[in-house]
Amino acid sequence: LMIIIFTDKKTKCGTEISDILYRCIPKRQTDFDIVTEYSENIDFPPGSIGVCEDSNSEALKSLMKNCVPVISCGMNGKNTVTLSSVGGSSALVSLQRTLTDIYGRDKEPAEFRIRLTHSRSPFAVAAAAAVLLLLGITPDEF
Repeated sequence: LMIIIFTDKKTKCGTEISDILYRCIPKRQTDFDIVTEYSENIDFPPGSIGVCEDSNSEALKSLMKNCVPVISCGMNGKNTVTLSSVGGSSALVSLQRTLTDIYGRDKEPAEFRIRLTHSRSPFAVAAAAAVLLLLGITPDEF
């Protein structure tokens, strides 16, 4: 399984996502890649899952063209992972629909508090939470 996170290279989201994930993921579980430059013609490894903002039409087209499952992240209720609130040292992340992790376990819709060491963009927090959930790590476990 490869989790591919699409983010805009003009923002610092890629760095923010990496910072959150490398703080939270055990060293053996780093099966994710952050992509900042892409087109519709990306070749995805078998078993890939995409994580992107619902407004990222180029990434969504590429994922759909290649039949890659997508977890959308953002601030509105139609996304799979949203933020209920963001404070200085934490954010409340909401899983809007059931998600199956890499171990085949279902994560039911719920809210999770994620601790932050710095101010982060909403997409970075939501995308990091999505990756953690996919890896079987409940955000409020760390």
